[in-house]
Amino acid sequence: NAQLQQQNTLTNLQAATIKTWQAYKNTLQRLQIEKDNHTLAINLLQLVLQKFQLGQATIIDVREAQKSFEDAGYRLVNLAYAAKTAEIELKRLSNRIHF
Repeated sequence: NAQLQQQNTLTNLQAATIKTWQAYKNTLQRLQIEKDNHTLAINLLQLVLQKFQLGQATIIDVREAQKSFEDAGYRLVNLAYAAKTAEIELKRLSNRIHF
């Protein structure tokens, strides 16, 4: 009975580790995409500010570019946090697999 319980626990931990690993990989991919989006948002904001200085953009355009920049930064921070959380969970699970 104890051996069956041990094997069941090990199987559950391995399944959780695989699931967490996949989530971690996906989060890292999304993090890279979001870094690119953040860079684009910075470039957009700079462009709109230049257009505003030349009188070719309105304050509404500037505000929208700022909002896009803020949203991209918010998503970037959240994904970085999620990636770190998944990494910590992977380390925790991997230490529990070895009996």
